[in-house]
Amino acid sequence: MKTLIRAASALVLFTFACGGNDQADARDRATTQTCNQYKSCGEIGPSQLFPNQDECLVQKRNFWDSTWLYAQCEGKIHSAAVDNCVNAIKAVSCANFSNDYNSVVATQCSIAQVCNGR
Repeated sequence: MKTLIRAASALVLFTFACGGNDQADARDRATTQTCNQYKSCGEIGPSQLFPNQDECLVQKRNFWDSTWLYAQCEGKIHSAAVDNCVNAIKAVSCANFSNDYNSVVATQCSIAQVCNGR
């Protein structure tokens, strides 16, 4: 019994340490990084693409929810692919933000890459 409890505890710790394969966690990481990048590129504020951080978070959360559909991704998130996606978003240049961001989403953050269950 103690061995079973230890094994279960190790699995829980491993899941949290590796980011797990939870769609909501992946969505929230991508949402946060996307809005951080919009902010660092001056796209959040009065007369900008997003009037405030909260509006960005709501819209981008919906975007990532529709990109990584729960029914197709829950339990199948590849944490290393999420890391790659988030890092690619962070590296998007402000000079050509929209085009570069769209390219990153298509090439580094697709459902095929992120929700492959590895």
